[in-house]
Amino acid sequence: MPMIVDELIPLIDESYPTKADASSRVVAGFSMGGAGSARLSLLHPSLFCAAGSWGGGLSRRGTGEDSPLLGAAKANAATLKQNHFAMLLINGDKDRPEAYALLAKTLEPLEIPHDVVVLDDTNHNLGLYHKKSGKAMIEFLGEQLRLGR
Repeated sequence: MPMIVDELIPLIDESYPTKADASSRVVAGFSMGGAGSARLSLLHPSLFCAAGSWGGGLSRRGTGEDSPLLGAAKANAATLKQNHFAMLLINGDKDRPEAYALLAKTLEPLEIPHDVVVLDDTNHNLGLYHKKSGKAMIEFLGEQLRLGR
């Protein structure tokens, strides 16, 4: 993760005509990448205005109750709110549908916008995730960028 934060994002901002602030940056991924998008955004709240996760979770096994992301969400809530941050967390009903339940329970009282979606008849298959929710993911991320305050 340090390579993404310390090297990749600065390289992109130096090499391309980006607006180098959270209002113009989102992160999303599938599986380990989906978990990574949640992790990056909550541990580095000044970098992103949105995160999307397909088939990710707080941990590979168990409920994730020991995940550092729960504490990070609480500790970084003010910055996340200031950046109008939101999350879209999508899992299949056959792919750990409760993988983000504790995170959602943590985000709710903090008033950090998030949506947890469980796709019917969906296992850990990127093609199925894309087919069933690709448009919703792109629209969500695009809307967060459009709102870029």
